[in-house]
Amino acid sequence: MDEARNMLSSEAQRIAKEIVDRIKKLKDLGIKGDAIEKLCQVDLKFSKLVITKDFRIFLPDYDNVEVELSPLPKAVYILFLKHPKGIAFKDLPKYKKELSGIYKSISNREHPVIISRSLDDLVNPTKNSINEKCSRIREAFYAKVPEPLAEFYCVT
Repeated sequence: MDEARNMLSSEAQRIAKEIVDRIKKLKDLGIKGDAIEKLCQVDLKFSKLVITKDFRIFLPDYDNVEVELSPLPKAVYILFLKHPKGIAFKDLPKYKKELSGIYKSISNREHPVIISRSLDDLVNPTKNSINEKCSRIREAFYAKVPEPLAEFYCVT
């Protein structure tokens, strides 16, 4: 259990501790282990993620709900999907060209100066733009996906 806790974020650790504390309270109230186990059974499942040719994002196993994102956060999301081993934010400048290609495919902006400025801010480690885009992605998924599973669809 300690090994698993070390792998969890501080928020996940806080929630796990809260769950353990509440289970102890249930036991103190006389609730038996098998009843607690039944209470803990949650029937949640992940949905496949489908990105259409026009870059719309759907979750078919959640009634085909669409996760709506503006072009730049969507480009960030697709970039991270293309790199399942992850990309460190500090390494984003190395991916600017790839990100630019994705963004240009998604966006209907034709003004190269605006596109370039947005991408420069996004890959600049001294700016907060990448964190803002990841927050937009998180908000979009938390609005559409059951809460315990939403984090797994987010860029972390």
